[in-house]
Amino acid sequence: MIDRHLASNFNWLFFLICLGISILGVVIIYSANHARPEAFFRGLYIKQIYWIGYGLVAMLIALALDYRWFNRYAYLIYFLTLLALTYVLFYGVVVSGSRRWLHIGSISIQVSEFAKVSLIIVLAKYFESGKMMSGQYTLKDLL
Repeated sequence: MIDRHLASNFNWLFFLICLGISILGVVIIYSANHARPEAFFRGLYIKQIYWIGYGLVAMLIALALDYRWFNRYAYLIYFLTLLALTYVLFYGVVVSGSRRWLHIGSISIQVSEFAKVSLIIVLAKYFESGKMMSGQYTLKDLL
């Protein structure tokens, strides 16, 4: 169920500005490519509309998630990401000369993008622990 405070605390101005910039981007892509005869360029604005839709869905999912869940499972998320990176190192698919991709069915995933997010989550949990303020952390703690 969606929390009622979520709608009242939602930053509608920021959302509308982002949506306006996204729509402006679609218009610019359309105007730059509508006269090009190549088939590749004709559908670029449609792809942009799809990505805006995907972004809106991701935003709604992020709004529905309880951020404390990430704090609770930060180290597990980080460990699973490290396992996925190790898997890609040995079994990843080579694309353009580099082994960075993981194919799962028809979906290609670049695990390093998830690693960036999981590193942010685990560092936030670590710095939130209070060692930073007391000066008790060492280089070993960060590694």
